[in-house]
Amino acid sequence: MNAKKILLGGVAALSCAALVGLTSCTTVATATLVPNWYEDTTLTSSIARTKETLTYAVSYEKGSNTRYSVEYQPGTYTVTLENDTRGGESVYKLTSSLRIAGKYTMGNESLDFSDSVDSVCWFRNVSRSLYPLYSEKTVHSTSPCTDDPASLQDAVRVYDYTVSVSYDPDENEADVSYQNTGDDAPQTARVSLRNDMTVLDNETLLFAARGLSLSVGGSVGLCTVNPYTAEREVIAVNLTEQKADASYSFIDVDAGETEATEHKITVNTMVFSRDTTLTGSMITAYYAAAPVLGGENPYRCVMLAMNDPLAYHMGTLVYRLTSADFTDK
Repeated sequence: MNAKKILLGGVAALSCAALVGLTSCTTVATATLVPNWYEDTTLTSSIARTKETLTYAVSYEKGSNTRYSVEYQPGTYTVTLENDTRGGESVYKLTSSLRIAGKYTMGNESLDFSDSVDSVCWFRNVSRSLYPLYSEKTVHSTSPCTDDPASLQDAVRVYDYTVSVSYDPDENEADVSYQNTGDDAPQTARVSLRNDMTVLDNETLLFAARGLSLSVGGSVGLCTVNPYTAEREVIAVNLTEQKADASYSFIDVDAGETEATEHKITVNTMVFSRDTTLTGSMITAYYAAAPVLGGENPYRCVMLAMNDPLAYHMGTLVYRLTSADFTDK
């Protein structure tokens, strides 16, 4: 395995792939994880009979860039959690798929595009801190690459690639592979892991946040592998606010709903940032709050919505839950 770092300056992948490029691992509180995606949150080792499907509508809020602009059509984001077997071990499998189209415009120039991001990750149960075993992501992304271009051709770059991370089962290191579509061979690198922090794959960060035990104002650092620079990095997650009786409309399949229904939910606001000072680019996500000890958990701490800022002041992609089919256990 080539030990040289993968340096892909300027790589940008749409949405949910944007939780990379953060600072190197620093000393932050160790994560405490609870399987809040189950109604019975004591099932720390149980994986069998897991099947959850979440569907989100993706909309666009305009940014402040005046040199050129983008308009997105309504998109969809789907996430599926299920039990699986890998290397003879019973593990979780998390699959996600984003589909969205739009148009870039600069003066009389325009560019239509249709983007996609598909990912899959296998990882261990809560008693093993959701440690990842393997992830793979395939991206077709038409992304902004500058704030002040001379032309639309200079403003936008199209990326087609597959990136994968294979983790040592003994939790010591990870092998990264990056390959542009059409390349003869991938770029590869090996990354040493820090086993004194909770190590998660980039593709499981939004999911794992459902299991964090935080109080308002509390934060935790989650160590991950940046597949674009082949470096270990930390994501700081801060619970900034809790709001009771927030209104969210979606279909709760587990509750027998067949159309969008208004739900009054206590909601936690979580900010994912570049470092513990919360000064870097941030993703803000809204999760159903965990139940009080021994209480019911009808909403499984699901991510209800997310605001994902685009680069170069191009606006924000807004995700909102439209349908939830939770695991029945």
